Amino acid sequence: MLDVALVGLGDIGLSAHLPALVRHPDVRIAALVDPDPQRRDRVRDLVGDVVVAADLDDGLAAGVAAVVLATPPWITPDLTLRAVRSGRFVLAEKPVATSVAAAAIYDQLTEAERARVQVGLTYRHDPAITQLRDWVSSGRLGRPLLVRAHIYDEVLDAADVEHAGRIRTTLAHGPPIVHEGAHLFDWLAVVLDATSSRVADA
Repeated sequence: MLDVALVGLGDIGLSAHLPALVRHPDVRIAALVDPDPQRRDRVRDLVGDVVVAADLDDGLAAGVAAVVLATPPWITPDLTLRAVRSGRFVLAEKPVATSVAAAAIYDQLTEAERARVQVGLTYRHDPAITQLRDWVSSGRLGRPLLVRAHIYDEVLDAADVEHAGRIRTTLAHGPPIVHEGAHLFDWLAVVLDATSSRVADA
């Protein structure tokens, strides 16, 4: 049985990661972590006997072997470093930073530490992406291949004050190409079998 701490109890944490962790027969949720007291109160009724804490250190103290970070990208780098340096495995929800400069913190990881970090780019495992990659590599779609992509954020509805606030907070830390584009660039890397991780222009 793998004891796991889920850090970040927002929409992605509660709607995607928590249900997946609960369903897995070999996983036990040992800690739920979020600095927001309202979010912590909300989950207390959803889970049994687990640590519900405001800080990562309290979640790690529950004796977990792994940490799932469903956190905003402007705090994920520091949390990843702390969790990995404590000897845990980490699944970090994308994007894992808001800029190349912010992502430089990952350069501090040793090769062994880096091997314990996985980025939550789940769509790369979608059968449709696999099929599209096969069509591209076989030439079924013809040559040359033109890829046109549009990246946009969620609809801003000023009447939904809580959601609009989340969008504005996210945009204060970077444009949609950072937050939503992470999936698109990962799809392109998989579909086009790209070996370069360098983006020349955006």
